[in-house]
Amino acid sequence: MGITATPKQFGTPSTSVPASAGSDSPISSQVSTRFLPLSCLVVFLAIFMTLPVLHAETLRHCKDASGRIVLRNFPCDRSEKLVDSVQYPTARTRDKSVPLLPNRKRGQYWINTVLNGTLQAPFLIDTGANVVLLPMEMYAILRKQGAMTDKDIIGTGISTIADGSKMRQRMVLIRSVKIGEMTVRNIRAVVGGSGVPPLLGTTVLEKLGAWRIDHRNGKLVIE
Repeated sequence: MGITATPKQFGTPSTSVPASAGSDSPISSQVSTRFLPLSCLVVFLAIFMTLPVLHAETLRHCKDASGRIVLRNFPCDRSEKLVDSVQYPTARTRDKSVPLLPNRKRGQYWINTVLNGTLQAPFLIDTGANVVLLPMEMYAILRKQGAMTDKDIIGTGISTIADGSKMRQRMVLIRSVKIGEMTVRNIRAVVGGSGVPPLLGTTVLEKLGAWRIDHRNGKLVIE
């Protein structure tokens, strides 16, 4: 998209400077500010173009009639259904890495998140979990903040815990999970008991795209 800017003439009169009496030939020096606004505009645009772009691009997950998921960076077609969307920052200086929190135990990786735009909460990255596990304490805080209501309860689910036993638990919808500069939306989560660790499962990780753990620098790198 091109932007055409026409500088206004400020109406500053030209000043005629007479030649000095001792000059060999009379020279009329014309001092004009007519082109000053244009030059200022050029300088401004040159500086502006060096700044990072501070908006985000939305990647949409569109489902067609056959059930196939198509990724688009523009709205879904009329024949498609919007399933989900992920916001990617598009600034030129975008940092694709997210710092990990200091390890509480060897081999565990914790990361800060922001839930529904209000609650900052650490989560344990768990590639073996296919859902997000939300401890009762976090769920209660979200309810108290008004960031989660009865409308976000989507039913109950049966979870299998480490000892093989099964437990029926409440299922909720987290409207947004922000990790670093990226935001994923409409995440299904299981509300666990009090004191259980918050788990960030594959329902979030898969929406980030390709990612890896940078062990040396302690970062989650999104590629």
